[in-house]
Amino acid sequence: MNPLHRVAERAGQRWQRLSEAERQRVPLIAGALALASLTALHAFVSQPARLKARGDLTRLELRSRDAAKQAPVLPPARLSGKSPAALAREAAGLRGELGRQQAHLAEIEPSFAPLDTLEPGRELVAAITALAESADLNLTRLELQGLKREEQGQPPSAERMRQLALAAPYQRPTMRFEAQASFRGLMQFLDGLRTLPYTVAPVWLSLEVRAAPAGSAAAPALPWLEVKMDLTL
Repeated sequence: MNPLHRVAERAGQRWQRLSEAERQRVPLIAGALALASLTALHAFVSQPARLKARGDLTRLELRSRDAAKQAPVLPPARLSGKSPAALAREAAGLRGELGRQQAHLAEIEPSFAPLDTLEPGRELVAAITALAESADLNLTRLELQGLKREEQGQPPSAERMRQLALAAPYQRPTMRFEAQASFRGLMQFLDGLRTLPYTVAPVWLSLEVRAAPAGSAAAPALPWLEVKMDLTL
């Protein structure tokens, strides 16, 4: 007899000897064994790939941390591409120029009207007004810049003058001068500023040529200049 037939005959005899309850449990046991086999096969195939991926991720995280700790330190940028020696020479030159300008300021400072009293300022305003009249200028405005509207028309105190000087671009009080003038009269006025008791420096000038409308009999025959000027006292 074929050995396979004998094995099958013995298996059949064993199956006949099993009770009904045992026969019902056999398919369940077989299914459980099959599921366990498939699970073992899946783990055998997929677990190495998972372990490799996890190892790669761990190595990548460690490498990133090491790279952050060992980031290269860039050397400090060189200012304007100049060497420290060149920058030192340039700084020394600027300090020398500053010293010369401070010395020049100390020389010309006494020529400006003092700000601790009001009398020099009043004297200077009167001299400017007289100079404009002598040059045949029609003076229309002479006001201290920086005063509030309610302060206009009132003589400022010495403390207020110092405040205006500190707020001005040239650290000196500034007056707005406006007048109608001929070209010759304007030149005469500018030349006459040198004769005033204290220094008065024009720091801004605007000129506009005006002419009388055609057919106006009362208007002057020659055009004139509308002058606007800022004078630093």
